[in-house]
Amino acid sequence: MSVHRTATGKYLDINALRIQQEKTIAVGNSRQNARGDIIGAGGQIVKTRDEIMTEHYNNQKGSNMVDNPINHSTEQANKAAVADIFVAPISNGFDSITDSQEEKVIVDPQTPPSDTGGYSDAVNRSQELANKLRAQRSRI
Repeated sequence: MSVHRTATGKYLDINALRIQQEKTIAVGNSRQNARGDIIGAGGQIVKTRDEIMTEHYNNQKGSNMVDNPINHSTEQANKAAVADIFVAPISNGFDSITDSQEEKVIVDPQTPPSDTGGYSDAVNRSQELANKLRAQRSRI
């Protein structure tokens, strides 16, 4: 409940004021009302706030819901995890010449990934560089 008492002693309900002013057009060039609806010519609502938010959430990466089968036991879940092996084609730079000769590598999800220049490698390189700089400063 957001009822506040003003300096003159009057009570002010912020939520009631918000709801009362919901259709008021916002000041500036945003073409919106106080609720967040987009307003077109003549003050007509072109797109509601709910439509805008639904569109925003649907455009997010990875927001697609996937229905996976429900595993009723840990054995069934483990079998599904092991059976989920990723097969990826390897590009050798000559895809336009050798389209039929694609090599495939099977990656097991239980084996740790090799160092491919990720975040940990970047941190290690920055630490090595910092150590080299410290060593050079100590010689001076």
